[in-house]
Amino acid sequence: MPREDCTDSFISLKHNKLSEMPKGATLGTCSGRRKILAHNINNKIDLKDLRGNVLTRIDKLNNGEIDAIILAVAGLKRVKQEHLIKEILSPTVFIPAVAQGIICAEAREQDKFICSILEKINHRETYVQAVTERAFLKVMGGDCKTPLGIYTELKGHYIDFIAFTAINGTYKEYKNRLSFNEKSAQDLSIIENEIKNIFSKANIKC
Repeated sequence: MPREDCTDSFISLKHNKLSEMPKGATLGTCSGRRKILAHNINNKIDLKDLRGNVLTRIDKLNNGEIDAIILAVAGLKRVKQEHLIKEILSPTVFIPAVAQGIICAEAREQDKFICSILEKINHRETYVQAVTERAFLKVMGGDCKTPLGIYTELKGHYIDFIAFTAINGTYKEYKNRLSFNEKSAQDLSIIENEIKNIFSKANIKC
């Protein structure tokens, strides 16, 4: 099925934009990715760990525990709370998490009937984005705690991407274009190798 909105959003009862938050204002998030990107936009704010599901985080905002939160637009839409959004954060600046907004279904290879159903509802563009973004994650050796992100756009048989990593406190941003065909769009290893080649030419260690 098609990808939901992959962007992050800024929510606050006091402020309209992340960049406008004053010195000492608190932003709640446990995401290393969001902490780094938020400080890139506004380094005057204080970051506070915030846990819980979407509604729990909204409750903590409403109770005054923090001044603002950042949440995925897709998650807000699923609980019908998108009306709370004050600012949509540009995905080329506030780079999304890998596969953010994508619903994934898995099946055993031998379950041919289930696989045939999934093939019918598979959305090609979303699938190519998922394969590319997961390949980037694997190449960089990342996991759910690694501060990194990637934003992909399909343009014909090309994938434009902007990505970042902040491993060991060093922020690095990458922009490039991958070419793909139907075979590479189905095979994670082919796209992994393309990403490795791009980084090796730029003398970036993976």
